[in-house]
Amino acid sequence: MIANTVSIAKLEASSRWNAEFFMDIDSKLVKSKNYNINKIGDLVEERKEFLLPADYIDRLFNYIGLENISQNNRSLVGFEPKLGSEIKSRCKIFRKGDILYGRLRPTLNKVLLINDELSEGICSTEIFVLVPNDDLIDSDYLSEILISKLVLDRVGSITAGAALPRMQIKDFLNLEVPVLPLEQQKMIASNALKIRTEAEQLLSKANNTLSELPNAFVDGVELGKNSIDILQSNSAVKKIINPLPKGDFFVNRGRKA
Repeated sequence: MIANTVSIAKLEASSRWNAEFFMDIDSKLVKSKNYNINKIGDLVEERKEFLLPADYIDRLFNYIGLENISQNNRSLVGFEPKLGSEIKSRCKIFRKGDILYGRLRPTLNKVLLINDELSEGICSTEIFVLVPNDDLIDSDYLSEILISKLVLDRVGSITAGAALPRMQIKDFLNLEVPVLPLEQQKMIASNALKIRTEAEQLLSKANNTLSELPNAFVDGVELGKNSIDILQSNSAVKKIINPLPKGDFFVNRGRKA
């Protein structure tokens, strides 16, 4: 059994009652001469600007909900500007250079760096809007850290709620992350972005190739080709399953084939 003793003062100061928050198991980073260990709150500030879209019913907004941030890969998905009349609740404002981090169900691992694609807009209140300190941290490096297993393994202990688990901003800002010298941060971030770009290109190519397969079969049927001919003519398929080996073998009814 795993146990821990918590003082009344610490319990009252935390305003938290879930046991996981106080276990602190393997949550401390190993110190190294190669990097510093900083709390996220030392590296960013929370942007606290809000807007009520209902006050601007005919205006189009760059609105981002949690559903518009892909899981695990820092991408914007299914995004379309929305009229103020379509957004019923108060929203947070984000600006270029900010990092969006999903606070609702944080284990879904949703992180987005705002760049020239959007520049500015509004988002759900279920998202933290973080303003990185450029003198201390590279925005892309921090985005990669926030989406990494290092942080993902720790957010569970600071999440409360069963049906709709959420984090409090103060708990999130107290999480520790490794911080390298700025030039090394930029190099690591550049390599990570290169790998992400290559992965997205390969995934896009795979999806496009797979989407061509049904048409190849239809075209083959219309031309009187058999399925093997179609597979052989399609460059996406590298292997063809061989027929059964020759010889006798038993089938379910006990007779030889």
